Amino acid sequence: MNKVILKQQTKKEKEESKSKKKQEPIKITKDVIRHRLITHFQNHIGESNRTTQEEIFQVVVGINSYMVNSFARFYWFEQIQKMIRELRRKNIAFVIKKKGFYFVLKEQYEADYYKNVCDKSISHMENAKVRADEWVETEKWRDFEEGKVDLTPIEKPTKTQEEKIEEDVNTANKKIIRLWKGENENEDKN
Repeated sequence: MNKVILKQQTKKEKEESKSKKKQEPIKITKDVIRHRLITHFQNHIGESNRTTQEEIFQVVVGINSYMVNSFARFYWFEQIQKMIRELRRKNIAFVIKKKGFYFVLKEQYEADYYKNVCDKSISHMENAKVRADEWVETEKWRDFEEGKVDLTPIEKPTKTQEEKIEEDVNTANKKIIRLWKGENENEDKN
C-alpha cells in the first residue's frame, strides 16, 4: 500500500514540475507598449541622454532581446518602431534615431539633422517618381516581359592599390586637420 501512495505522490510532483517549467507567453498590448515607451523616453530627452535599441527592447518586453529567437526579436522591434512612429505622428513624443541611438528632440541641431534626413528621403522619392514616368514612357516593361533583362551582377569598379592608399591618406589628413582645429568629428558628420 505504501508503494501506491509513493507512486501517486511522485506523479503529482512530476505534474507540478512540468507546469512550473512551462513558460507563459508574453502578452503586451499596444497601450502597454505606448505607456512603457513614454515613461522610458521621459529620461532620454536630447542627444546627450540617448538610449539604445536594446535598452528600449528590455523596457518594453521586459527581457533581454537575446533571450528570444530572431523571429520574435524582429517582431518586437517592429512593434516598438511602429509605436515610436505613432508617438511622433500624434505629437506625443518626437523620438528620432541618429546613428543607432534613440532620443527625444531637444536642440535645434537635432531638429536640423531630422529635417535633413527627411529632405534626403523626399529627394529619393522624387527621383523614384521620375524613374516611374520614364519606365512607362519608354515602355521598359516590354523588355522585362520578354526577358531581355541583364542578369549579370553589378560589380563596383575596383580601385588600384595606389588609389586606395591615396584615399586613406586623404581621410587621415582631414581627420588630423579637424583635430588640430579642435572640431569634433561627430559634429561634421551631422
